[in-house]
Parts: sequence; structure tokens; C-alpha cells
Amino acid sequence: MMKKILLLLFLLVFLLSSCQKIEVEKIIVGTPDDFPPFIYEENGELVGFDIELMEIIFKNLSLEPEYKIIPFDESFNYLKEGRVRILLGGYPLQFTYPENVSLTLPYFDISLYIISKKEKPICSVEELEDKKVILSLYTFSEDIVRKVKNVEKIPFEDLAKSLSMIEEGKADALIIEKPLMDIYGVDKEKFNTTRIYEQGYTIVLKSTDTELREKLNVEIGEILNSKEYKNLLIKWFKSKND
Repeated sequence: MMKKILLLLFLLVFLLSSCQKIEVEKIIVGTPDDFPPFIYEENGELVGFDIELMEIIFKNLSLEPEYKIIPFDESFNYLKEGRVRILLGGYPLQFTYPENVSLTLPYFDISLYIISKKEKPICSVEELEDKKVILSLYTFSEDIVRKVKNVEKIPFEDLAKSLSMIEEGKADALIIEKPLMDIYGVDKEKFNTTRIYEQGYTIVLKSTDTELREKLNVEIGEILNSKEYKNLLIKWFKSKND
């Protein structure tokens, strides 16, 4: 009899606890309106990589976002005055920010890497002198080799073709952004990869908002190596022709 009573009490406690609503806190997020594929308007709604990523993170933190489109040149005033709690969408890690703001860990790594043959590694920009280098023209990849002497620039078309050219000796190196490496993969047994420029997109908060920053950092750190994150990269950045 006592066992039945204890079992009923246990079930009652379980039912009551499961019926309790999880409190959700609203958070106002300042964003640009046109930064595809990270954030942009489509049919009157904000969509993009950042929006879907933050849906996962905010859900884990029991936060309900309210997105407010604001001009970039006014964004830090919005943050300072408390009209938004965080800024999201194209805020680079390497940037001169005003005082009294803080940054989360980067949630999107756009660092540049040199890929070269494993047996002939090229580990710095200076070592690209007199080399044949595949890169995306008219981008920061081209700017970064501008002062290096006698670089023969080969326009980047796709990763597979570029790696084949390096294997066949038709090129010495490739300069590429990390997301492309993550999406398509690079055989580390055949190729050497060296980061030559660190950059990423981050979330901006007030420097006093330490508790939220720490919570966001935990979530960002956990999701970066998850299958969910890889799927988002493929969805928003993989070429439709692949």
C-alpha cells in the first residue's frame, strides 16, 4: 500500500513539474536589413544564416528575440541607450569599437588560410613570393598579397579544381576563407593549411552585460562543432550547383 502511495505522489510531482511553463525573456536585437546571406528581408521577414543560428541559441537560453532594423552608424548609440540589448549581423572581430562594449566569441569564422602541398608547405604570406597563387580576385585575399613580389594570381573557381591544380603542380598555393574549407573539406594528409589572417563575426553587447555574454559564449562554443551548425553552413553557403 505504501509503495502505491509513494508512486502516486511521485507521478503527481512529475506531472506538476512538467506542466510548469518555462519563463521566456524577451531580448531586443539590433540588426541591419541587408547583409545576405547572414541577415536580409524576404517577404517582410528577416531571414538568413544569423537568424537561424540565433533561433537555436536563443531557444537554449529561453530568450525570445525581437529584431529591430537599425542603421549601422547609429547602432552603438542604440546599444548605449538601451534601445537594443545586442547587435547582430556583420560585426567583425577585428574592428575599432567604442568604449563600454564587449564582444562574444566569433560565431562565424571568416579567417583566411593558405593551402599548399604537405611536402612543400607555405606557412606565411611572405613565402608566396615568386609563387603561383589561386585566390578570389578583387577581395581581401588579393589585397593581402599585394605587397608580395612576383605573385602570379590565378582566379579561384572552386575548391576541388584548385586542390587538383596544387597536386598537379599547376599552382603552389590557394588562399581561401575558412567556411569553404569547412563545407567542402580539405584532405589534411595531402595538404597543409595555415591561417594567415584571423577574422570573424561576433555579437556586440554592453560591457556591463557580462552574464548574457558568458551564456552566449557557452552556446556559441558548443554549437560550432555541431551537426546543426554544419547543416546551416551547407544551407546558406554551399553553391546550388554542387
